[in-house]
Amino acid sequence: MPGPVEKPVDRGVFAGLLALLAWLPLPWGSKPAAATALFGFIAATLVIARLWLARRRRAPLPDLPRSARLALALWLAWLGWCALHVFAFSILPGASFEQLLLGANYLALFWLTLVSVRRNRERQRLVLTVLVFSGLAQALYGAVMTLSGLEYGFFEPKTHGVGWATGTFVNRNHFAGYLELTLAAGIALVLADLRSDGAAGTWRQRLVGFVDLALSPRMRTRVMIVAMVVALVLTRSRMGNVAFFAALAVCANLYILLRHPKYLVKSLVFFASLVVVDLLIVSEHYGLAKVAQRLEQTEFETEQRAVVFRDLAPVIEQHWLTGSGPGTFAAAYAPHRSPDVRYYYDHAHNDYAEFLIETGVVGAALLGALVALTLLHGFLVLRRRRDPMAGAMAFAGMMGLVALGIHGLVDFNLRIPAVAATLVTLMALTLSVGRHSNAAGKIGTDLFSAAPPEGPQ
Repeated sequence: MPGPVEKPVDRGVFAGLLALLAWLPLPWGSKPAAATALFGFIAATLVIARLWLARRRRAPLPDLPRSARLALALWLAWLGWCALHVFAFSILPGASFEQLLLGANYLALFWLTLVSVRRNRERQRLVLTVLVFSGLAQALYGAVMTLSGLEYGFFEPKTHGVGWATGTFVNRNHFAGYLELTLAAGIALVLADLRSDGAAGTWRQRLVGFVDLALSPRMRTRVMIVAMVVALVLTRSRMGNVAFFAALAVCANLYILLRHPKYLVKSLVFFASLVVVDLLIVSEHYGLAKVAQRLEQTEFETEQRAVVFRDLAPVIEQHWLTGSGPGTFAAAYAPHRSPDVRYYYDHAHNDYAEFLIETGVVGAALLGALVALTLLHGFLVLRRRRDPMAGAMAFAGMMGLVALGIHGLVDFNLRIPAVAATLVTLMALTLSVGRHSNAAGKIGTDLFSAAPPEGPQ
């Protein structure tokens, strides 16, 4: 274990990581160039500080699970492919270079999360807690702005999305995407606290148990989840709401099927309460009926996005092999734009199509492999690990990927730094957990202590 002199510096790096996660959604989702540059500066500074500690042997880097090491290799391969575009394939090398730097920011955040939380339950919990409080703050702010009519974004009046909850994001759909991820973190926190305690015998014991539950951290988290669901509904984002509840249904059933029977009843009760309270009661009072009405009244074929989607076929045909270069969708799409498209589209409103057009099949395959690896690792953790925290970490990353995977069919959440960075963090949390139990290894419990040495897997 590191000596006392090592803790303050290590605490500073970890506290910087938490502060970065809380900051990213504030300046319009970190989409403006200045906010993105600040993201890169902070991430690079934290990485350099952590490597310096390792170099000086003051905080050795922990051994990572095999899946995490493979994920880092895929990240590096994808960045290498993006760098090749800058020098060879891109139709706009400058735009591709900017996206290369942004991709390096995500890799830095991914690595920092991995080495910070590895084998430390309290640090894992604290990362989830920061994401949940950030989501709650966004939810309360977005709801107040919408219901009060003030309509401010990040310290200035909103020019887009007036009448809808947007938080400090420009677009309500991207706000919905961020809430999907923070909701996954909140649900994971509740799952981490599930216990297999037997039913109390007497009425007095049952009353004490009920009071204990009402005052417990997981009940407070449950209230925060309700607030975030209300804000999600207030966005009136059709696919945002569909993606959240579909991802919840898929991942909840998977969690229940793969976990030990001792958690079955409590898991069923918890997930059922989410659907009953959020969908049928709370959300109904805050606009879910309007979302459903909007879904029914929408003629998808008449929407502008449908016209854009039809235009994408020749763009994909032209750039499917190597891609036009990261960050070049608008330029690649312009020659094929239909006269029926009345608005300027700098994104495809489909993450899959945009990544395929910009990075070709090679880049899309590398990203797909990274996603598949994370989902497979999470699946194996759910099946093999009985530790509630390990299962919670796996659930958070899987639900985040499934939710944005569904939402990505009609939007570009992964092009918003705050949303993409939060997803990257949840993926790192999932991959930081080993697939097998580690009875011999010591698990860190100090919130800001350095990760302890690795034990046998």
